[in-house]
Amino acid sequence: MGDKDAKTQRTNAFMKKLDIEHVGQYAVEKFIGSGRGAVAFNMNFPVPQVKGYGQFVWAPLAGLIKSEDDLLINTVSKYDPKREFVILYLLPAEDGLTVDIWMMTLFCTFPPHIVSLVRSAAVEHEQAWKEWRGEN
Repeated sequence: MGDKDAKTQRTNAFMKKLDIEHVGQYAVEKFIGSGRGAVAFNMNFPVPQVKGYGQFVWAPLAGLIKSEDDLLINTVSKYDPKREFVILYLLPAEDGLTVDIWMMTLFCTFPPHIVSLVRSAAVEHEQAWKEWRGEN
């Protein structure tokens, strides 16, 4: 897709309006509650906020593995949730058979009490992930 492509222009405009801090808060809450994943936006239906509240979708790692996309899986498997989160911009083709994915890993600084919660959750989620993969 070129820069003049309508989908690209819409996505770039959406990205500029996005409240990244709000998205980061959502990402860390979802990580603590359910483990690795990424915040995903379907650019055919981009809804960043409704009445002041974020309308985000969490794409869990277990679901992303089904894509068989090595870069996507590696990125979501290896980001450091104490300092980073991943955003996916999904650009489905008109026929619905394919999707282009723009992926961003954003660096952030969380307060120490949040980092502590993330560390604890990371240990729990890593153990559950190993069990899911049959490594225990």
